[in-house]
Amino acid sequence: TESFARGQDLQLKGMGAEAADLFRAALTQAPDNLKIQYELAGSVRMSGDMELATTMFNHVIEKARAADDTEVLGAALNGLGALQLTLRDDETALATFNQALGVLEATGYETAPGQLLSSLANLKVRTRDVAKANEYLTEALDYFRLVGDRRAEGNTLQDIGHNAVQLYEFEKAETILNQALVMRT
Repeated sequence: TESFARGQDLQLKGMGAEAADLFRAALTQAPDNLKIQYELAGSVRMSGDMELATTMFNHVIEKARAADDTEVLGAALNGLGALQLTLRDDETALATFNQALGVLEATGYETAPGQLLSSLANLKVRTRDVAKANEYLTEALDYFRLVGDRRAEGNTLQDIGHNAVQLYEFEKAETILNQALVMRT
């Protein structure tokens, strides 16, 4: 629906509360649509209501499992893990990301592994395991290139470049960050 597409656009602009309103409108037309419910949970998270977003993600996860919808299940687990990461509940986030990884591996990586790998990389950076973070990011980069997601490719290159700075690899960082800049313009 138009509301769904406009909601996704507002999410990309970082306007979670406004996007949530549009996803709610889209749900009035398709109340059982798990993809819309997932996007609504993500928008609620973006708007800062972590308690409600947690409830919503758990609801989507439960419904996606019952419907055997591995695409939405993997995405919702990743969204919940990102929320837990935001709340600095690293142990729970890792467990949730591992559940999402299990879903993706069971489906042959047919769903969104790039986003999950990026989330795992964020967790590894926080725990100062930059080498493992770069492994995840390199895998995510390959996926984003495979599917042609240039925005995500640019974001991932930026993350790899920032990690190079943390490792005092300044020439490498400059090269990678320049590649990211080209992707993002």
